[in-house]
Amino acid sequence: MSVLVKDPMDGHYKLFIKGADSTIEERLDPDANDVEMLKHAKLFATNASKMGLRTLYIAMKLIDEK
Repeated sequence: MSVLVKDPMDGHYKLFIKGADSTIEERLDPDANDVEMLKHAKLFATNASKMGLRTLYIAMKLIDEK
C-alpha cells in the first residue's frame, strides 16, 4: 500500500509505502540506506515476530514532480 503526498513544509512530493518487512526490504536501494539502521530494523522485526507480533515497514522516497 502506498500514498503520494506533497509535503507542505518543503513542497517536495513524497511516496510513502508500507508492507511486510520482506516485501519492503527487497525494494530498498542498498546504496541509499544506512546499513546499520537496516540491520537494527531486521533484528527488531525478527525478535518481534518470535514473540508473535506482526511487523510492518514504512519507507519513503522523494519523487520528481515531472
